[in-house]
Amino acid sequence: MNHDKWLYWHNRPEMMIFGMLVRGFDCVYLPKLGYVVNDPLLASDILRHPAFSSSAHGAMGGLISPIVGEYGLFNMDGDAHKNFKRELMRLLNPRYVETVVQATLPPLLQDLRERLENGETVDFVAFTQRMTTAIMLHLLGITMANDNIDEIAVAINKAVSLFTDMLELNKVQLDADELAHVRQQQAEVNALLDAYGEQRPDSLYCQLLAMGLSETQARGCLLTIISAGTETTNVTLPRILALLLDSGQYQLVRENRALLDNAIEEGIRVTSASPVIIRAIEDDVTMGQYTFKAGKRALLMVYNFMKSGKHLDNPFAFDVQREIPREMRHLSFGHGAHFCLGYPLAIREIEMALETLFALNGTLIISKRRYPRGETFPGYGQLDIQREAL
Repeated sequence: MNHDKWLYWHNRPEMMIFGMLVRGFDCVYLPKLGYVVNDPLLASDILRHPAFSSSAHGAMGGLISPIVGEYGLFNMDGDAHKNFKRELMRLLNPRYVETVVQATLPPLLQDLRERLENGETVDFVAFTQRMTTAIMLHLLGITMANDNIDEIAVAINKAVSLFTDMLELNKVQLDADELAHVRQQQAEVNALLDAYGEQRPDSLYCQLLAMGLSETQARGCLLTIISAGTETTNVTLPRILALLLDSGQYQLVRENRALLDNAIEEGIRVTSASPVIIRAIEDDVTMGQYTFKAGKRALLMVYNFMKSGKHLDNPFAFDVQREIPREMRHLSFGHGAHFCLGYPLAIREIEMALETLFALNGTLIISKRRYPRGETFPGYGQLDIQREAL
């Protein structure tokens, strides 16, 4: 059984059917939706072109601005966005990423290893949520004992899922009830965060304040980074592990760690945690044989174009030894000015978690899995794993 494909079917069958119906077109215009793009090269060009806005009405920026404020990254374009992101990239450098993961993950990973070595069953989805929450708390500068993480992990993931699950292909803004509901969840999370005292000066939050942002602006920016990074990593890591185990390639990568980077890249390609990227078109523009009209939207079907039969053999198969074309590598994280800022951090989290599992005596089996419904970022609701002695 192809569990990963079934996960999509079970979660939002209407989206899977829609994706299948439009998959044969590199680009097709659909009234009330916009231009649906299924070709990775065309999608890459669109992501780099200034006429396709992330911030204008109809794009993601228009939805998130009432929640995160003016420094939400997705709701920024042009020089202001370039300058701000340049500063953020300076802060989120490889050394800082390594500092963050080494300060937060070793105790959690050690606990994971011990529990599995002792014969316990571990819900890897819940573990991943604890891991990403610990990272988030470090970015916010909040120190918390590991046994207190679960409470805030539940609250944060509930708030993030509530917002992302409201995102629909034809939605351009949240209505008053939706906005009130999201803000209520946001207030509850902020109250929990505030309860744990002062922020450390080495945190990303405090460094944003030092750049001149207000507390509201800094939290809004971090909310965007955390929401995107938390949700996509929570979805991607358990699915990559399941793909490795279901395909029988887990042992192959375990015995040849040189394949790990490619296995992660291939897992990201197959899972496509964020299945659609939406851009608003601000000016008429022609790309090859396609003319895009101002005032419309471009829906870049990530799940489709990362499985393009024009550019890949057997595109729906998961193959850790596949050579992914250069122009498609990392493309599900975006391209150009809005390439995912948290990509290096997400990759490092996934690497460290998988390395911990590979170091176990014996191998792993999946004893139970649960597929939720109606999530914008499709993922497992539960993925129980156990160690099986050799």
